[in-house]
Amino acid sequence: MAIVDDSVDTTGVLKASQAEAEAGVIDTKYLTPLTGSQAIASLASGGEKDSGNNVIGVANKKTTAGNYTTDATENLVTGGDFTIASGHTITVTSGSSWTIVGS
Repeated sequence: MAIVDDSVDTTGVLKASQAEAEAGVIDTKYLTPLTGSQAIASLASGGEKDSGNNVIGVANKKTTAGNYTTDATENLVTGGDFTIASGHTITVTSGSSWTIVGS
């Protein structure tokens, strides 16, 4: 019986893992329909989960890693102390809002 490496397809192109799909930071690998839909479902679940798979909150970083602009159709909520790093901007588009809680 041959051992099959499921991370590489028959053309030698690398397939993204579930963790890579959810992180969304690698653009040199492809997503299968299953991995893509699982990543979307995981990211759309609304936050961090406990070991029982219950959403207990939403995590955010404490410092920006780049610029961000809200869409007019969304609002932004950030929890805790938050720093906009030097050279970065957060733009709140007309019609949207940004609320920082717990700082």
